[in-house]
Amino acid sequence: MRTHKLWSVELDDLSSIELATKIDAWLNGNSARTIVTPNPEMLLRSRGRNGFRDLLNQSDLRLPDGVGLRFATAALTDGLLSNRHTGVDTLQLIVDRCGEGQRVVLLGGDPGSAQAAAKSFENTSVIGIDPGQLLFDGDRVDVSDDLVQRLQDLQPVVLAVGLGQEKQEMFVKQVKGALPSLRIAIGVGGAFEMLSGQLPRAPQAMRSMGLEWLWRVLKEPSRAGRIIRASVVFPAIVAMESIRRKRFLKAIRRVASEVKKQLFS
Repeated sequence: MRTHKLWSVELDDLSSIELATKIDAWLNGNSARTIVTPNPEMLLRSRGRNGFRDLLNQSDLRLPDGVGLRFATAALTDGLLSNRHTGVDTLQLIVDRCGEGQRVVLLGGDPGSAQAAAKSFENTSVIGIDPGQLLFDGDRVDVSDDLVQRLQDLQPVVLAVGLGQEKQEMFVKQVKGALPSLRIAIGVGGAFEMLSGQLPRAPQAMRSMGLEWLWRVLKEPSRAGRIIRASVVFPAIVAMESIRRKRFLKAIRRVASEVKKQLFS
């Protein structure tokens, strides 16, 4: 496993086989592990929020999600990011690796999406719950004792949380110590909406070319502002950073090579 660093956030570069092996070990381990899936928007947010950056770095695994991170790694470091893993695909892999009776709890997402996503899995030990409104002041999520008790009663081995960036990572940090059964906790953003069919995933060809952002704009125009941050603002900041580091021409050459590989490999 290789590790890259962008703006002080570490990114773990694992192959699919390495990731599956690690998940198997954790599912059969004796402690709770956390997984985050940083994307360009999350890295932008972490630049201005030290607490969020620390949350990402304190996780046991930081799986890069978003083709922009591949290009940014080429532009700003001397390494190359070979592997990306989306929250949806990682959650699917974790559920597939769970043994009989290892309960998976999906928490959050749009109303009804966690329950609908749970039904999309063949594994009958997957349960979706709606936590209701959870307030987040930027430093702490308002988690009720009743919700913690509910999770304790379910005894999840895996907890997947779809509350949006930073809020879901903070939620995991706050509750994992109260769940002795827990082995893997992961923040998955909008994965439940995709798994439930409420938001169709981009066709495989678009995913392979790194054009998921275009699909999201077409399907969710209301998210255009967020998607512009990831697909326009993020690359612009990377370009400016490469100029500041006096490696702009080198960055252009390296990114062009990575774009070619992304489109035609």
